[in-house]
Amino acid sequence: MLRIAPNPDTVAQLKQLLEETPMGAIYVQARVMNPTQSDRVWEGTFLVDTGATSCVVPESALLSIGIIPHAARMVYLFDGSSQRRLVSVAQFELLGDTAGSDVIVGEDGEDPIIGLTLLESLGLIVDPFAEQLHRRSVIRNQANGAGDRHV
Repeated sequence: MLRIAPNPDTVAQLKQLLEETPMGAIYVQARVMNPTQSDRVWEGTFLVDTGATSCVVPESALLSIGIIPHAARMVYLFDGSSQRRLVSVAQFELLGDTAGSDVIVGEDGEDPIIGLTLLESLGLIVDPFAEQLHRRSVIRNQANGAGDRHV
């Protein structure tokens, strides 16, 4: 087996670059609304996490707008562990569009998270280079009449 050892200067330069360059974390402002009382709203800054399927909202925020957890389920965390967490349903407004989504009740100190399911429901895609969200556009394939294609 061939092993190639990197030049120590290269490793040091790479380490410095990684420490000085922030990872592509995307944060967005979003509104969370009680689905049965749309005038009850909480607004916050959310981390967009394409590795998460569900959204996470702090328990105090959900309770403040009258959203009470209605069930519990197992959630699987990035580190491979799992936890039983309370869940509910909420309406989310993001970039001017609204959609409903399951929401995991967040514990104290956890960041609010927008997960992939909500992004897809709203027709949003992540641009990791610009660190922004964009609406999916519909391109008409007029050359062969194949219909709509989402990009």
